[in-house]
Amino acid sequence: MKVIIVTVGIITILSQYDSFKDVLKSLLTNSAILVAVVGFTLQNSIKNVIAGTLLLSADTFKVGDRIRIPKEDISGEIEELTLRHAKIKLATSERAIVPNYLLNDAVVINNNLHNDETCYPLIIPVATNSDVRLAKSIVEEAIDNHEEILKNRDSSVIITNFQPTTIEIHAMIWTKNIDDSFRVLSELRLEIAEEFLEKGIIK
Repeated sequence: MKVIIVTVGIITILSQYDSFKDVLKSLLTNSAILVAVVGFTLQNSIKNVIAGTLLLSADTFKVGDRIRIPKEDISGEIEELTLRHAKIKLATSERAIVPNYLLNDAVVINNNLHNDETCYPLIIPVATNSDVRLAKSIVEEAIDNHEEILKNRDSSVIITNFQPTTIEIHAMIWTKNIDDSFRVLSELRLEIAEEFLEKGIIK
């Protein structure tokens, strides 16, 4: 505190001299530019620290949670949380280093926030000139017969995204956890493709 008072006093005394006024003005101008440059350079770091503090204090995420960031196409398990970033282990065993400000601003799906149940879309495109009703019934049957799909959840099959040459058969598939989800969706696609070939929906 004494150092600050002495410094201010010296500057006040010297500012009475015209020769020092120009030096002082130059110092203040350069300091303002320096502060602006440093602030611009560190803005992402500052944003990360602030976002990291908010995330950690809110207990929104924790190490071990399985999360998905749809916009960035990132899905995996949080291995580390710091004030600057989150380290996420992907399904490929690669690691994604995600800045905290991105986690704070993006839509993030946390599979462990309440339970491990996971929902992913099953999207099957078919030609508009094929038997769409038959294709829809094949998808419905495949979903009904798969033992690992949660039957207490809504997996209704609907028709979406109508285009001149294609249409999409869409359903939300619920499983016990995210690992089961990837495998179950793969099994469904294979079974549906085989049925489509057998029934002549695709050739």
